[in-house]
Amino acid sequence: MKIKTNEFEAAGINRAVLYLKTKFMKNIYLIVINLLFCVALSAQSASDSGTIVDSLKKKISTSLASKDENMAIKYYNDLFTVTYTEDNNLLKDVCLNIFSKVIDSNDNKLRLQSLDLMGTFVNKDMARILFKGFKEPDENIRKKIVSILSGNINVELFPEISTRLKSDDIYEVSGALELLGELKEKFFTEQVVKLLEHEDIVIKAKAIEVLGKLDPKNEDVDKLNKLLIHPSEWVRSGVVEAFCNLKNDNINIQPAVRDSSEKVQLALLKWAAINPGETADRIIRAGFLEKNEKIFSASCMAALKSIEMVERVDWSKLVGNKNEEIRVFAVNGLFKRNELFDDEELNVRLLNDTSVNVRSFVASKMIESENSFVKSLLSDVVENGSSIAKKSLINAWIEKPELGCNKEIVRKFVSNEDASIQCISVNLIAGLSLIEKGQIIKELLKSNKINVREAVYLFLAANKEKEIYSENFQKGLEDSSVKVQAAVIKGLNLLGDSQANSFIEKMFASKYKAVRAECVLQVHYFEKDETKLDWIEKGVKDASGEVRKAALDVAFKLEDKNRKLQLFSDMLFDDDEQVRRYALTVLQSPGAEVEVENKKKEESKVMTKTETEKTQSSEKQEIKVELKDEKPKNKLMDWLDKGKKKSTATVSLKREDEINKGIIIDEKSQSASKGEIESKLKKLLSSQNKDSAKVEDLLLELGDEAALSKLKNRLNDASTDERKEAAKKIGLLHDATLIPLLREQLQNETELQVKFELALAIWKMVSIK
Repeated sequence: MKIKTNEFEAAGINRAVLYLKTKFMKNIYLIVINLLFCVALSAQSASDSGTIVDSLKKKISTSLASKDENMAIKYYNDLFTVTYTEDNNLLKDVCLNIFSKVIDSNDNKLRLQSLDLMGTFVNKDMARILFKGFKEPDENIRKKIVSILSGNINVELFPEISTRLKSDDIYEVSGALELLGELKEKFFTEQVVKLLEHEDIVIKAKAIEVLGKLDPKNEDVDKLNKLLIHPSEWVRSGVVEAFCNLKNDNINIQPAVRDSSEKVQLALLKWAAINPGETADRIIRAGFLEKNEKIFSASCMAALKSIEMVERVDWSKLVGNKNEEIRVFAVNGLFKRNELFDDEELNVRLLNDTSVNVRSFVASKMIESENSFVKSLLSDVVENGSSIAKKSLINAWIEKPELGCNKEIVRKFVSNEDASIQCISVNLIAGLSLIEKGQIIKELLKSNKINVREAVYLFLAANKEKEIYSENFQKGLEDSSVKVQAAVIKGLNLLGDSQANSFIEKMFASKYKAVRAECVLQVHYFEKDETKLDWIEKGVKDASGEVRKAALDVAFKLEDKNRKLQLFSDMLFDDDEQVRRYALTVLQSPGAEVEVENKKKEESKVMTKTETEKTQSSEKQEIKVELKDEKPKNKLMDWLDKGKKKSTATVSLKREDEINKGIIIDEKSQSASKGEIESKLKKLLSSQNKDSAKVEDLLLELGDEAALSKLKNRLNDASTDERKEAAKKIGLLHDATLIPLLREQLQNETELQVKFELALAIWKMVSIK
């Protein structure tokens, strides 16, 4: 048989293999196939381009260098046909080429969205691509890149920073300086000093800012001093800001003291606030003469840092200033001079100030004071003060319980005619003796105001006042208000499981859904899961969706995973849309902590690790992609699995139909729960449910072939958004056997945003990080 070399290009070999497998007997096939590879390899070795593999790798590199990733992928697919292995390094290069195109794109929205995703999988190669983004005029893009790189820089990438500091492109230099501002890396001090002479004002100003965060030498500080007379106020104010961060004897602030620029003056007052002394006081005094409100306010703040200026300023004239910030500074100044409580009329006005910050400060200092005059002022406010003033005092005591509020004052507050004052003052009871607390509680429970009685029971439950609660809970359960009943039930756990259970059983017969829901929620505190399960079963059968959802809240805390899973999957068919969606949400995020109040915590994302092996035998060749134990399973499967298992996917080249089909997935069986959940989800999907997208996602997590097939088809959808979303979802499956499919799509895809999602999916699957 005469064979031409060009007939054994990578794709040609595959066709020859198929032909021989269908035409010859098995033993002849094995002999011939070995001969074909030997002839092909020897023929290629004799050529100028070396082996087929080397030739293809060279073509891939050439294509990537010319930014033609489509041809690079084509040659890569040919290479895979020859070697039957995924070359992670080459795949990395293909993906990086696409990431690079995204950074170079004119589509700002695409770049910003892509940067968020790329930031999760940064390595030094991707970091080098991100550095290219510093050429971008858009400040938001540069800031995003700085944010990503600042947490992923090591010494190996220092040359990248250095190169950009020397660049002729002002945006590149600016980006590098912004990054150094975050890194505070002293290694680059000398290069930053050189940029003080840069002709661009923005670069000069940024260099000054960064230098203030480094460790400049005395001669470098002298260069900064000279810039205090620069024509640009941005440069001059930047120097003063830099001096705020430096402690160096060579600093000469005097030129800035004579500067009339608002920016320079504000920076100067900031410097004065942290550098007390004669010069600082002179700067502050000058600031008080300014009519500019910003400068005046900054002067007030700086004055509070200076002992001399605190005494010199007439703070009493500033407490009526229309600017809230200045009024806050004023009351601080009066307090430092021990004059805050000199004027009774002023105190009344301050406790009624429109600013909560002013009121809180004055009230806090008033309850702290041991001065007899201040105490008399306080008593007068308690007796005759406005509602706002009294609430300010009550909140101050609540914030500082260690100060304690005496029982006479507490009694006056809780007996106030204003129900809102009574409700918040209930919290002051905590500091009293048990007998005093009990007496006040009994009096308050006689109130005809529902919110007062409710506040009492909420206080008892929150503070675990078991003894007082035990004496009064029966009365609360019989209260005519559903709000009060619900508040009482919140404390039933204080009685112990047995007693609480009997009362929950009684109250669960209530006609009010809020009461029944609260009953179910209290079951969470029971020790035995069996008791909880009984109530959960009752809860999920309740006529109210609110009660059924409460039952699911409690179910989430069960130790029995199978039972918990069963309950949530059953509720997928609930009549109440909110309950259905809640069940779906939990099934999608079973690892999240759902508190009784339905608070969830977001799970952190972890990279998937895959390993590709090539095995050969006399009868067949196959690739095994093993998903290792340490790889995080998807959330639902992790919940379903009872033990550690390995899921193995096999690519078999034994039969022609298997080759045409691509990848054959041979999953090990999961727990019985998987089939049950899958069946319920399919039933839900067939009912045209509004949440069909979520249901399909769950089926994908369970490895449903139909759902996966549907997702694959979406990769060829006419809609760019559909293809993009499909690629993103496939990337979340962590299934390395899908890489060939993604590569094929990558070769045919024309939209850059879809290409990015496909490349990112591959990047994650081959664990390039």
